Amino acid sequence: MVALVFSGCPPQRSSDPPSALYFSPTSALQGSWLSVTLTTQGPTFARCGGFEPEFLRFAQSQSEELSNKISVKELKKSADNSLVASIAIADDAPAGGYDAFFYCDVGTVLSGRLLVRQRRLEPTISLLPSTIAAGAMRTKLRILGAHVDFVQKKSHVAFERPDKVTVLEEKVVSPSQMEVVVSVSDSTPARSMEVAVITGQQVARGKIDVVSLVVPTVTVSPTWIERPAQSGNAGDEALRATLTIKGKNIAFAPPEHKGDGDGDPMPDTDEEPLGAKVEFPDNSSLKVVQVVYVSPLELEVEVELDSMTP
Repeated sequence: MVALVFSGCPPQRSSDPPSALYFSPTSALQGSWLSVTLTTQGPTFARCGGFEPEFLRFAQSQSEELSNKISVKELKKSADNSLVASIAIADDAPAGGYDAFFYCDVGTVLSGRLLVRQRRLEPTISLLPSTIAAGAMRTKLRILGAHVDFVQKKSHVAFERPDKVTVLEEKVVSPSQMEVVVSVSDSTPARSMEVAVITGQQVARGKIDVVSLVVPTVTVSPTWIERPAQSGNAGDEALRATLTIKGKNIAFAPPEHKGDGDGDPMPDTDEEPLGAKVEFPDNSSLKVVQVVYVSPLELEVEVELDSMTP
C-alpha cells in the first residue's frame, strides 16, 4: 500500500498527453446519484496503491481548486483496467465539464473528463385546498406554482374534465400564485384529476382530488315546542324556547363583526355580526332571537313563537 497525500489543488496540467481515464456514462445531471465505470487504455489498475473513494477527485475545467460538488461514495476495481465508482452530483453543482483525477500511486495520476448537465426543472402547480367535493359551487382554489411564471390575462387554468369542472374566475396574484373560482358538477366521479396552468407554450401541471358529494344536515333538539294553555288573545306574552342545533358534514362559522374598515372588530356596535345564521322558512311565526355559537358542530338558538300562533 502506498500512502497518497492530497492538496486542495488538482495536479499540474501540462501539455504532455495524460494517462487517459474514460467515463461511462460520460455525463450526469445536477442532483443525481449514479454509478459510473472508469476504464483505461494505459497503465492497468493492478499497479495502483488502493481504491479508497478519496483517490478519485474532480475539478471544474480550468479551475485551480478541487471541487466538492462531486463526491465519490464508493470506489472498487472490477477488472485490471476497469473501476466502478458511485458518485453524487450536488444540486448546485455548476453545469459544464469537470476534470477527473485518479491517484493510482505516487507517480501515476490518470485523468479523464465528466460532463455535468443542467437539470431542467419541470413547472408544477399545487392546489389549496387539495380536495374538492363533487357538487361544490363557486369554490375558490389557490394555485401555487414552482419553476413557472404566471402572467395576468395570459395564464389560464384548465381541468382534465372541463365538462365537469367549470372555471368561473381566474386571477394572477403573483408570478407564482393564482386564484381560481370553480363549480363542480355533482356527477363528477371521485378520483384524482389533472389540472394545468397554460402560459403561452409553458404548461405547469398538478392534481386535485375530487371527493364524493357530501350533504350537510342538522338535527334540532327538542323537535317540538309545547305551548302552555292560554287565552290566545293578542296581549298574551310570546313563548320563548332554546333549541340545540347539531350539524353533520358542516362547520358552523363563529360570529364576528365586520369591523371599522381598518381590520379592528367593533363589539360594541349594533351592527349585525357575521357568522352562522338560523332561519325557519316554513314557519314565519317562529322568530330567531339569538344564535349562540358553541362549536363548529353545535349552535344554541333562542326562538320566540308568536302568541297568536295556534
